[in-house]
Amino acid sequence: MIENILLLSLVGCLIGLFTGLIPGVHTNTLAVLILPTYSYFGISPLGASVIISSIMAAHIFSSFIPAALLG
Repeated sequence: MIENILLLSLVGCLIGLFTGLIPGVHTNTLAVLILPTYSYFGISPLGASVIISSIMAAHIFSSFIPAALLG
């Protein structure tokens, strides 16, 4: 169980890094795509919330890079 949560958190961090580095892609866009499809991939509701939370945390920390370069 805990290994599954850590793996989902790592996946969420990688996706959040992607959303933070690419301007125009936001976490809310991916949350809308993740929520209807989490049961299709066999992920529990807790796992979907872990993915979305880690996406948001990684997005916050990585979004300053394009803001500094493009801003």
